[in-house]
Amino acid sequence: MQVGKMYNPAAQYVRNRKIIVDWMCNEAESLGYSSEAVHHSVAIYDSYYTLPNIEENQKRLIPNILQRANRDLDKLVALISILISAKFLEMTYPGVERLNRILGSDSTYTYDDYIAMEMHVLHMLDWQLHLVTHYNLLSFFFSQGIVFT
Repeated sequence: MQVGKMYNPAAQYVRNRKIIVDWMCNEAESLGYSSEAVHHSVAIYDSYYTLPNIEENQKRLIPNILQRANRDLDKLVALISILISAKFLEMTYPGVERLNRILGSDSTYTYDDYIAMEMHVLHMLDWQLHLVTHYNLLSFFFSQGIVFT
């Protein structure tokens, strides 16, 4: 499975993407994560939502979480993307209490809920976490002494 190979401007998640990405940036910054981790988490979020038939897969694979998430599913996926990125790139990652505080939802999720959602995202992405972001490209070019004019 190829992840994130095409951008679809008509996709359902695009309507709220700016709001969610701003929220992700603020939360990752409050956790003290690097810019690389922020860009990586946004790439995970985008890769997840650009997969074909994602709504059907969500209904089939995580029905108990969907019942509680309601309209906050985009935020939950964004938070899980931050969590995955933190585990991939950072030295620390937030615990369940902190995740629930960040989400600020009426219903709190358990450790098992977060693990199930994390496994769902990783499974849907076929564990393809080596995503090249704008940050990676710019870091590479700057490290090579290439200056853009």
